[in-house]
Amino acid sequence: MKLRSRLIALFLLAICALTAHADKTVVHVVTLVTTVSGDSTVTTRIANIADQVIPDSLTAFQTDSMAMVISSPMLQSIIGNATDTVAASIAKKQSATKVPTIDNQTLPGTFAWEAEAGSSIDMSGNDMSALDIAASFGYKRGLIKFLGVGAAMNVMVNNSARSFPIYLAFKTNFRKRPSLVFMDLRCGMSLNYLPNDYQQNAFYGMLGLGVNLAQGKKFSSYLVLGYTFKQFNDIETSSGSLIKLNDIHSATVKLGVTF
Repeated sequence: MKLRSRLIALFLLAICALTAHADKTVVHVVTLVTTVSGDSTVTTRIANIADQVIPDSLTAFQTDSMAMVISSPMLQSIIGNATDTVAASIAKKQSATKVPTIDNQTLPGTFAWEAEAGSSIDMSGNDMSALDIAASFGYKRGLIKFLGVGAAMNVMVNNSARSFPIYLAFKTNFRKRPSLVFMDLRCGMSLNYLPNDYQQNAFYGMLGLGVNLAQGKKFSSYLVLGYTFKQFNDIETSSGSLIKLNDIHSATVKLGVTF
């Protein structure tokens, strides 16, 4: 690298010698020696050679500022182009080392899917507490943490009832930047399978507050605490009697991962 730098400097000085009788147009080549060599020893040697070879062309040489003043009109375009090329190369290297700032709101939306596991504690006295698993598929972008459709399975722990909610899921932190907490809203329909082979479809909804946990390049984990409402309709038996069922109000906790 040093040999190449010295050859470049000597080449420039040779051009100066060939054009020493031209008009005395003073050209300042700022940081020429520093850019080419980066070595104070090379700088000193170039100064000595310049004093011997082209004393009339080299009007000044400053080792403190690493600047040469050359009187040669032909060198203006040559040195100017060389300096511009070196400056562009340095700027490119500096820009490559900068960490880009990414605004999530300007990025296109991406596909996302979620997997969850948790439980629901029946607060209405119907003995319908359940273990829950769920999966959702959708889209995320900017302040929309997740928007898509999902399906879940609720297995009651004290009886043989099962529920299968199908819902639209929406999560947001109402901000363009990431935050610790977010809102989790789900609305849809629940397919309810009750003891004695009774089946019905009714409204399902959940509103929760989520907390972001670990986060990587391709995934993020979270915890949701919320309220779940599940509608149940009265059941008419084959004998004509009516079995009244209360709606279920549950406290829900879920641990999930988004990919």
